[in-house]
Amino acid sequence: MLEKAAGLGVKKDEVLVTAQSLWHDHVPAEKAGLAGAWINREGAVLGVEGVEGTIDGRRVGCWKWRFKTLGEMADAVEMEAEAFAGGGRSKGEDAAAGEQRAA
Repeated sequence: MLEKAAGLGVKKDEVLVTAQSLWHDHVPAEKAGLAGAWINREGAVLGVEGVEGTIDGRRVGCWKWRFKTLGEMADAVEMEAEAFAGGGRSKGEDAAAGEQRAA
């Protein structure tokens, strides 16, 4: 997959694995050095239980963002795109700036 993406001019750090299964999707993605967005659907257990890197479904290391639904993720992406297009900083940039000021 990464070879095909590279052939299209997509860099590894531009790939975002978006999936529900930690075991089948996010653990291999992390091993490949890819960022992930976990769609943590309520009641979903397939691919979640027994995954090293989670404690009671909470992140310990194999995903970067977590959303309850794809719709929630789409809303977050839209908000970030609007902030970027308007020349403003994203929420992530604002948070990082606040952490730097507090340090």
